[in-house]
Amino acid sequence: MLAIMYRVNFLTSQCLKLGLAIMLLLPQLLVAQESTLLFSIKPLAMLYQSLAIEGSPRPEVLFKQNKNPHDYQLSVNDIQRVQQAQAFYWLGTEANLQKLSQRLKNQHWHQLNGLHEHAWLDKKGIDALVAQLSDMMQKNAPANAGHIQQKQTSFSRQIHGRFAYWQKQFKPFAETPILLGHSAFATFAKDMGLHHVEIYRSGHSHGHKASGMHDLLDLQKEIAEGHIRCAFAEPDISFEKLQRRYPALKVAMLDPMAQNMDMTANAFIHYIDANAATMHQCLKGEL
Repeated sequence: MLAIMYRVNFLTSQCLKLGLAIMLLLPQLLVAQESTLLFSIKPLAMLYQSLAIEGSPRPEVLFKQNKNPHDYQLSVNDIQRVQQAQAFYWLGTEANLQKLSQRLKNQHWHQLNGLHEHAWLDKKGIDALVAQLSDMMQKNAPANAGHIQQKQTSFSRQIHGRFAYWQKQFKPFAETPILLGHSAFATFAKDMGLHHVEIYRSGHSHGHKASGMHDLLDLQKEIAEGHIRCAFAEPDISFEKLQRRYPALKVAMLDPMAQNMDMTANAFIHYIDANAATMHQCLKGEL
C-alpha cells in the first residue's frame, strides 16, 4: 500500500513539474510561432502599416521613440530582438546597427535605400521607401500582390495630395526664414515650399559638428533683427537659451520619430500633417 502511495505521489510530482515547464516555455513557443517584423524606427513601421492588408503581421519598433537614432546605444535585449525577428528592416545609417550588421546580418535583414539618412521626411525619399517596401511585401505574399499594389497606389496619391495641400498653405511664407537645430527637417521644409532654411547647431549632436562661430553670430543677428521669427526644436534639441536671449523668437516642437503617433493604417499621413501644421502655426503667429 505504501509503495502504491509513493508511486502516485511520485507521478503527481512529475506531472506538476512537467506542467510548470510547459507554462514557462509556452510564451517562448508562442513568440517563436509569431511572424515578427521588426523596424529600426517608427516612421518605417508606419509606412509598412500604410501598405499592410488585413491579417498582416503587426510591425514592432526597435529604437525607443524618444531616443535619437544617430547615437542610440543598443541594449542586449535590442540585439536579441534583431536576432529573433523573422524580418528586420533598416536604413543602413542608424547608429551602431552598421557595426552589428557586420556580425549578425543575414537574409532576414532588409536594408531600405531611402536616398539619404532622413528619407522618411523627404517626398522623394518617401516614394523610394514605399516602393521598396511594397516590392518586398509582394514577394513575401504573392497571393496578395494585387491588394498591396492597390494600397501603394492609394497611399502615394494621399501623400502627394498632403504635400500639395501644405505647399499652398505655406505659399505666403515661402521667403520667410526658419531655424532648425538639425538637418532632418530641412528637405521636409523645402518640400513644403519654404526656401530659406537655416541650421543652428550650437553643440555637437546627431553626429554633426557645431556651426562655426561666424555662422552662429550671423544667425543671431537675423533673429535680433526679426528676420527669423520661428525656430523648430526636437525632443533632444532645445532652443531654450536662444529664446531667453531673444524673447521674440517663437519655438515650436517637431516630432521626427513619431512618438506621439498611434500605429494605425493612416498614421504616416497624420504624422506628416502634424509636423507641417506645427510649422504653419508658428509662421502664422498662432503659437
